[in-house]
Amino acid sequence: MEPWWFLEPMFYTAFLILLIGGIISLIVDKITDGQGFAAPIIVTISTIPLIITILLAALWLVVWIFWVVWSPFI
Repeated sequence: MEPWWFLEPMFYTAFLILLIGGIISLIVDKITDGQGFAAPIIVTISTIPLIITILLAALWLVVWIFWVVWSPFI
């Protein structure tokens, strides 16, 4: 099993959290008629897992590139 096995399930989970957060944000925005800052805060918080997943995927890509380049010399 490769060490980055958790990235794909983490991406799917982060996408679902973002989707649910967006729906809740839309409902809150409709209930409050656009007054207040609850909806943008909900979307911002629900975006955090997706950002973490994207950063980990970028780190995995860099590690993979270094591994491909340097593995013949190890």
